[in-house]
Amino acid sequence: MSKHGLWIFFAILLIPALALGADPGLSVKIDQVNEAIAAAHAGWRAGTSPIAELPLDDFTAMLGADLNAPRDTSRVWQPDSSMTLPTHFDWRDVQGGNYVTPVKYQGRCGSCVAFGCVGAIESGIRIREQNPDLDVDLSEQQAFSCTLMSGCQMGSYASALFSTAQTQGIVDENCYPYVSGGTALDYACDESCAGTASRAFHVADYGTVWGGVEAIKQALLNYGPLTASFTVYEDLKYYIDGVYQHLVGPMLGGHQVLIVGYDDPGQYWIIKNSWSESFGEDGFFRIKWGDSGIDSDVSWVDVGTQAYQPGPLPGGDCQAAANRLYNQCSLSYEVDGLDLTGADFLTSCENNEIPQCVHTCNDVSSSCNDLAGCIGFCTDQWCAMDFDYLYDTCGLAVTLEAGSPLSKDNATALCEAVGYSSTAMKCILECIPTTNTCQQLAACMAECPLCPFPTVDFTADVTTAETAPLAVTFTRQVSYPADCGRTVSHWDFGDGTSSYSPNDVIKHVYQQEGVYSVELRVTNGAGPGIAFKQDYIILGEQPDDDTADDDAADDDDDDQADDDAADDDNDDQADDDQAAPGDDDDDDDSGGGCGG
Repeated sequence: MSKHGLWIFFAILLIPALALGADPGLSVKIDQVNEAIAAAHAGWRAGTSPIAELPLDDFTAMLGADLNAPRDTSRVWQPDSSMTLPTHFDWRDVQGGNYVTPVKYQGRCGSCVAFGCVGAIESGIRIREQNPDLDVDLSEQQAFSCTLMSGCQMGSYASALFSTAQTQGIVDENCYPYVSGGTALDYACDESCAGTASRAFHVADYGTVWGGVEAIKQALLNYGPLTASFTVYEDLKYYIDGVYQHLVGPMLGGHQVLIVGYDDPGQYWIIKNSWSESFGEDGFFRIKWGDSGIDSDVSWVDVGTQAYQPGPLPGGDCQAAANRLYNQCSLSYEVDGLDLTGADFLTSCENNEIPQCVHTCNDVSSSCNDLAGCIGFCTDQWCAMDFDYLYDTCGLAVTLEAGSPLSKDNATALCEAVGYSSTAMKCILECIPTTNTCQQLAACMAECPLCPFPTVDFTADVTTAETAPLAVTFTRQVSYPADCGRTVSHWDFGDGTSSYSPNDVIKHVYQQEGVYSVELRVTNGAGPGIAFKQDYIILGEQPDDDTADDDAADDDDDDQADDDAADDDNDDQADDDQAAPGDDDDDDDSGGGCGG
C-alpha cells in the first residue's frame, strides 16, 4: 500500500449513476449495530473503516456471487467418518508457515468469485509444493474475463470459474493484470499477454462439499482453502473484528470468500475476503458456522501436478505508452509522490520499472478518462491520474465553494485525504469516467453540489475541578451551508459516553476523577468537520508544579536574595497561569476545512 493510504483505493470507485454521497448517519448506524450486538451478547464489534464509509450502492456492487446458480452434483466431496480432526486449524499458521496468499482488493466490480477461486488455487499450489513462501500470483482478470456468463454487473459462480481454470487455464497476474476494479468494465478474454498457452495453469478437478460442518472441515484439510458463497446483510459492512453473526439490516446480495480455517470451541470459520486489508481483521473475518448460509455453497479444487510457470514480464511498447499518456492525454505517472517527466517515464518503462498493468491499461482503454481510471486503480494513483486529466487535459478545476477553485495539488491532496467523505468531491470524480469529452465533463461537474466541510469549534464553562462529579456546559460554534444535506452532530465526551444532540449548548456530568479528551464531529453532505481537544477536562488532584516546589525551597533560603527576587517573579507568573486554566486554544485541533 502506498503512503497515500487506503482512501486512494476507495476515493473514486465508479458507478453508472451518481450516488447520494457519504451517509452522515454512519455513526448512528454503527451505534445501532453495536446495540444489537450487545443485546444478543454476540462476540463481534462494528465500527468505521473505508468499507463502512462506502455508499451502499458502491458496496453492493462488489457482491457478485450468484446464489441461484446450479450446483455441480457430479463432483461431491465424500467425508470420511474415521478421519480425526484438530479442534482448531488455520492455513495461515501450519507449523509456522502461511499457505494463504495475500488479501487483494476487487474494487468496483462484482468479481468476488474470481478472487475466491483464484485464491483457492494459489493456496493449493503452495500446499502441494510444501512451500508457504512460494510467490504465486494468478490472474483474477483472465479467470473472470474468460468465464462465460461472468461480468462486473452480473457476477459469476464457483463451478463456472473452476471450469475455466480446468479447460483454459489461468495465466499469471503479470500476463493479464486486474483492471476491472478501476473502471467497472468487462474486458475481452484475449487481452492477456502473448504465450498464454505456456503460462496458463490448469487445475485437475473441482467439486462441491455437502454434509455440513464436519464435511467442510475434512475437505479443508484435504484440499486446502475452500470457496464459499453466502448472503451478505448490511451489518457486515460495519464489521471490525470478532466472530460475526447477522443481527440487523437488510439482505444486500451474494458474495464469495475463501474459508481458510475453523475453530471448534468458538464454532466459527476463518475467512479471507477481497475487500482489501482495511476490512475486518487485516482483510479477514470470522463467522459463526451456518450463519448467512456460509455452509451451504462450498467448493473444493484439486490443483493437480502441473508446474506453476509464470513466465517473464511481458513488458510492452514503452514509446506508445509514453506518447499516449503524456502527449495525447496530458496525464503523468507518479513515483514516490513525484510526477515523472515523459522522458523519465520512458526510461523507467524501458528498464521494466513500470508495472505491467500500465501496458494493459493502455491496450484496453478506449479513452483518456478510462486510461486515467485504469492506471490510477492498478498503481494506487487514483486521485493524481484523474486530476491530471481534469486540470491538464480539460483545463477544468475542482470547486467546493463558489468562486474558489482549488489548485491541482490541493485538489489531489484533498482527494487522497478524504475520498468519499465529500459529496462534491465524489460527484466530480464520478463525472470523469461517465463522460467522453471535456465539454461533457464540464457540464457534469456543473451539476455537482458546492459543499464545503463544516467549520467546528467548542468551549466549556469549566475545565478543571478537584472533586467529582463535575457538570460541564459545552457550547459549540459551527458554520456550514444550509443546502448541503442533513447535518448530524456527535459529541464524544471522553468518558465512554456520547451524544447526538443537535443543540448548540449541551450539558454533561463527569462522574469520576480523570483526564478527558473531548471531540465534536459535525457531518453534512460535504463530510465531517472535527474539533478535538486533548486532555480538555481535568477532574481530580492536579499534578505537582515543580516550579512551585522550587520556589518554596528558594523562599526558605533567606540568605540568597537574588534567588528570592527571581522566585517572586516566578510566583507572579504562576498566578497568571492560574487565571485562565481552561485556555488551551493554541493546542486545539479544530478542523474540517476543505483544504485549499
